[in-house]
Amino acid sequence: MSYKADNPFEESSSQNPFEEEEKKPPSLPAKSGSDKKNPPQTPAKDTNYYNSNNARQEQVISSFNAPFDTSSEGIKRKEQELKRREEDLARREKSLLDKEKQIDKATPKNKNWPRCRPLIYHDIDGEIPRDQQKLVKAAYYIWFGTLFCYFYNAVAVLAGLIAVGGGSEIAGFILSIIDCIFFMPLTFLIYRLLYRATRKGKSGLYLGYMISLWIDIIFFAWNGVGLRGWGGGGFLLMLPLFKENVAVGVICLVCVVFWGLLIIAHLYLFVHARINYRLVGGWGSAKKQAASAAVQIAKDNPELVKEGAKAYVASQKV
Repeated sequence: MSYKADNPFEESSSQNPFEEEEKKPPSLPAKSGSDKKNPPQTPAKDTNYYNSNNARQEQVISSFNAPFDTSSEGIKRKEQELKRREEDLARREKSLLDKEKQIDKATPKNKNWPRCRPLIYHDIDGEIPRDQQKLVKAAYYIWFGTLFCYFYNAVAVLAGLIAVGGGSEIAGFILSIIDCIFFMPLTFLIYRLLYRATRKGKSGLYLGYMISLWIDIIFFAWNGVGLRGWGGGGFLLMLPLFKENVAVGVICLVCVVFWGLLIIAHLYLFVHARINYRLVGGWGSAKKQAASAAVQIAKDNPELVKEGAKAYVASQKV
């Protein structure tokens, strides 16, 4: 008995080799029971955040879409609301400033200036607002120029004393040395007025700085004139020295140029300090700050106030 297998690829064959594959569905990996019970969950949204954010957006949109009440009562109501908001902002600003002052007092600052023997804390980049740092740095470098000018003035007067001699030149040299000793630290205190004014934003400090600048400018002009015997190596000292000794006359001429440049630099500082003085409130703000400072001094020193009141009553009786 012969057995012949049915070839499925023959034309006469009734069996389709791809029939079973077409009928069979694609096999998928079996899922475990834990996957069926706990399907992956989408991250939950913070409904409170979205609800508050949507409510805030709707409130802003409704405030823009609300019709403006042009009646007198509506305008007054808007003015009162704006005034209330301004007072609220002023109160918040004051509280922030008070907190900053408390933080500054609480955090000790190590003295770092001058480097040879630190006496004060000085940090322009750390303490001065960014828009005022350029002005303060210019004032700092001008202060160094002022020191150099005082020193050079003493050298010029000494040169005149050596070239000409006489009692007036000796007195002028002594006065020039006194100027160096006295006015060098004084000019730094004037610079510190600007440093504190820009750091605290007080118009009273700006006013004191501008008055001090004018006193400096008058004194520089006096030295630039150079009256003999008054410590200034200026113009009037230069003229007779050109006849006696041309080299000493040139030294005094350079001193006159230095005093003139110093006056121009201080005028530059005065103009910018005056701009800042107006920005922070001007004379009205300065009076308020002076009054508040006086009240604070009275609170800190009640015994001094009592003594002053007693003296005033005694003077009225007399």
